[in-house]
Amino acid sequence: MWSFLGPEKPSSDARFRMAHRQLDVASNKPRTGPAIAPRPATDTYDIGGPAPICWKTVDSIVSRLASCPAGLAVEFLQTPPTTVFANDDYLTTYKIIIDPLSWRVIPVNENGTSYDVPHAIIRSCRNKVGFCTPFIEDMPGLSFSTLPVAGNLSAFQQNRSSSTFTSSVKFEPGSYTNIAHLQLWGRDATGEDAKYDIAAAFVRDVLPARKILAVAPAVQYTMAAIIALACLFLALCFACIFHWRSHKIMRFSQVNILMYMTVAGFVALCGVPLAAVNTQEACSLRPWMTIIPLNFMFALLFGKTWRIFRLMNNKQLKAIRIKETYVLYVAFLLTLPEILIHGFYFLLFPPRLQLTRVINDYTFLFECTGGSPAKNIFDGLHLAYATIILLLGCYVADKSASLTTLFNEGKYILFAIYTCFVLSVIIVPASFAVATDPQTGFILRTLGVTLAVTGTISAIILPKVNLILSGVDLSLDDGKTNTTNTIKSNNTQSGSKATSASTMAAPTPAGPARDIIQVKNRVPSAVMETLGDALTAGNKVVDRQMQGFALQRPDWDTCVDQVRSLNETLQRCVLNSNAQGTANGGTSGFSAKVAPSNI
Repeated sequence: MWSFLGPEKPSSDARFRMAHRQLDVASNKPRTGPAIAPRPATDTYDIGGPAPICWKTVDSIVSRLASCPAGLAVEFLQTPPTTVFANDDYLTTYKIIIDPLSWRVIPVNENGTSYDVPHAIIRSCRNKVGFCTPFIEDMPGLSFSTLPVAGNLSAFQQNRSSSTFTSSVKFEPGSYTNIAHLQLWGRDATGEDAKYDIAAAFVRDVLPARKILAVAPAVQYTMAAIIALACLFLALCFACIFHWRSHKIMRFSQVNILMYMTVAGFVALCGVPLAAVNTQEACSLRPWMTIIPLNFMFALLFGKTWRIFRLMNNKQLKAIRIKETYVLYVAFLLTLPEILIHGFYFLLFPPRLQLTRVINDYTFLFECTGGSPAKNIFDGLHLAYATIILLLGCYVADKSASLTTLFNEGKYILFAIYTCFVLSVIIVPASFAVATDPQTGFILRTLGVTLAVTGTISAIILPKVNLILSGVDLSLDDGKTNTTNTIKSNNTQSGSKATSASTMAAPTPAGPARDIIQVKNRVPSAVMETLGDALTAGNKVVDRQMQGFALQRPDWDTCVDQVRSLNETLQRCVLNSNAQGTANGGTSGFSAKVAPSNI
């Protein structure tokens, strides 16, 4: 249970071993010879004082001295801290000091080497043993000691000579009196040679073994496997983007932005395992390998949403083009505050890995902190900013999703942003709730980041890959809607319904043989039904064209038929405030606006 740092020179002095056996452990009385002198009322360690206690052995008879020889002292240069944990190694350094002028040391030969101090150890006794002396034997659960060592006194300086020893001690739980026991031979002022056992003590209460909460290796391997699969999926997505980078669908989706998003997600996934690695390097890299890449990926997603909103929400319906550099600029501006928050924190309070006490006095976990209350301020800024950007992203994505976009990209982006929002609402509070359980927190963070990254990339990339593999016809020309060429090519086909807007027959005026539809305050249901059918058919053609797909002949024919039917119906309508009209004398069409209530 004990180890010693230094030259191991155990004493073989037979007289010391004989004297060692003179005391009865329980009573502290010698088995032979006179009784030990009464303990003096001084400041020695047996009554809680710092002064050492000396025992003198002459002719195998041990007696406790009223005071140690003049000029003799024992000092502790280093002792275990106030809070001591079982099974941990603690260094103890102690020094003996003597006055050579008043006390002569007699060297002792040990295996051919002469030592001034042939025996020095640290002995620990549980407090229930009673008075801890150098003569108590090692007994499991009660007392134990280090290996004895030997040393020589330093040269005589300022009326003092000294020798320093260092021991590494390890305890079991309990309360202990720990004595530094040093033995040497000397001749005092009376000229009598004797062996002296000197002991000085310190007391420590030892807590149970330090329990450090950490992520179990099995959990680390499992989460690593999940991350590896997610990284493989991202690699495949990146390969698809790169392979079809010249395809119209990828080009019109800003292929470089898609690549940047995939790479940012890949870096974020690779940084997740650092949360389970308790090293200073991992502590410093965690936010830069996970938080910043995640923010950049979300910022790129927000930039694409902003691009859609700009493209599709213009009132003049002009074909405009927003370059990728503008999307990157928006993403950088959104990520910059996070970089500044973490950067200032790292500069002002460099993070360091340290043990933090949780649950009880002997349970700890590793935390990466700058050791300043300001950490809470920076964490609050980070969470507040992330929440604002997430809510703003949800708002813009919701507005963009209601617009008709190329390949319905707005709806997929809305799904991705909502997925990130829901995961954040669940994972972030749960992580704070299990702050004292690093294993559960690591599982939550790993699953949260993995789902956020793979969910976002899946929603953005997979629909485009599916369109490419399906071989769908497109109507795209440098970002502009190509309606003219598509309609002409479809109208070259023969058929009873091959009719275009330019060749539509002129509407037949309402005549006596056709019913007149009286319109007064509300649009009649028959007109509303025809109008609704025409709008539905027209919206279908417009939506498909705006989404970048080639115009389909059946959709166009249906649209033309519905528009013709609507035109014929409107020709029959007469707006009459008196609800009267004639076949030939009524006013054709509307002369005032009619606001139907059920459109």
